[in-house]
Amino acid sequence: MMINFHPKLVFEQLKALFFGRSSSLILTVLVFLGTSLSAHAQVVPTKMAFQGYLTTTGGTPITTPTLMRFGLYVDGIRVWYAEYGAVAFTD
Repeated sequence: MMINFHPKLVFEQLKALFFGRSSSLILTVLVFLGTSLSAHAQVVPTKMAFQGYLTTTGGTPITTPTLMRFGLYVDGIRVWYAEYGAVAFTD
C-alpha cells in the first residue's frame, strides 16, 4: 500500500504547526522535554575517588596493609558494599 502526500498540504500543515497559535505551547513542551531528557541521559560514573585518614580505635594511624570494607547507605539501608583485601596505605 502506498500513501501519497501532497507537498502543498504538508507544507501548510508544517506552517500551521510552527507559526500557528499553538506553536508557543508546542515549543515550550519540546524545550522542556529536551532539557529533562538530557538530564536523565547523564552517564553514571563507574569509579569514585575518596581519601581519608584511618586510625585504630586508639587513634594510632594505620600504616600496614589492611582489609578494608566500604559501604554506601541510604536511610540506614546498605545500597552498595565492597571488600578489599590487603589495602596499602600511604602518607
